[in-house]
Parts: sequence; C-alpha cells; structure tokens
Amino acid sequence: MTQQVEPIASGSIVIEYDGIPGEKESEFRKWQAEIRSGVCQFDGYVRTDVFPPIQGAQAKWYIIVHFDTPANLSQWLDSDTQHDLISRGKRRFGSYRYHMGTGLTGLEAWFSKRINAEGKRSSPPAWKQNFAVLFGLYPTVMVETLLFAKLRLMESWALPYQMFVNNLVSCSLLTWV
Repeated sequence: MTQQVEPIASGSIVIEYDGIPGEKESEFRKWQAEIRSGVCQFDGYVRTDVFPPIQGAQAKWYIIVHFDTPANLSQWLDSDTQHDLISRGKRRFGSYRYHMGTGLTGLEAWFSKRINAEGKRSSPPAWKQNFAVLFGLYPTVMVETLLFAKLRLMESWALPYQMFVNNLVSCSLLTWV
C-alpha cells in the first residue's frame, strides 16, 4: 500500500515597522493583540509571530501572520477587517512594508502579487511580464553564448549537452543573480 503525501502549501505575510518610539510600545503591543484577535477568525489561520526590535542591532518590528494556504491568506488580505486594522496601525505608528511569503522562489517571484502601502494588490499585466522575461532572457543568453564561444567552452560537446548547460546557466543567473 502506497501512502500519498499532499504537498504543503502555506502563505505568510511579514509586516515591517520602523522604530516604534518607547512611549508608543505599549499601544503598539495592544494593536498587535487586536490583529491577532481579528485574524484568528479567518479560515486557515495558523499563528501570528511578533518580533520586537533587538537593542543595538536593529530597530524594526516584524509581525508575521501565517495561514495554511495562499488562498486563505488572500481572503484575509482582501477583508475589511484586515484593511481596518492596518489603516489604524498606519495612522498610529506611521508607514510599514509588506513582504509576502507564499513559497515563491525564482522567476515567479518577479511577478507575485504585491501589496502597496494602501493594502491594495498590484501586479503587471501578462503581456508586460512576458516582455520582462524576454528582455531579461535574450541578453543573458546572447552574452552567455558569445562568452562560451570566445572561451571555446563546450565546443566539442554534442548540441543537446551544450543547450542543457546554457539553459542551466541562464536560468540560474535569472533566478539567483
């Protein structure tokens, strides 16, 4: 009997606040409790982690809200509850940044849906994404091909092996560089 394992999908968002003054820390922690009490009512909520500043190292607060799936995270992000809580925090404590964490790595992270300062989603249309990949990939492949030819790398290799190595290098450059 074979046991089938379901892939684990999760969604998290990091809310980053720059230096909350000491006199506002108590109020900030109360607001964090409000976020936890609001978010825990949504399907798929897992937990909220709050990381205060590290004295002498960094002055930022990080709040990480975890959901079991990106879809459940999106439901919370699109909710009036979330918009109200974040708006109140912005009025009390100033600007913040979002960092989405839905398991994206590599090229798909170029076009993940981002959240702007107003809490609204934004991403470029598909045709712009296509051109961005094309204009990133074409020069990379051309420079790589010319460089490999000039250095006489892989000239004795069969074409399928050359193409594999070229693709490996191109994909790696576009993903991690």
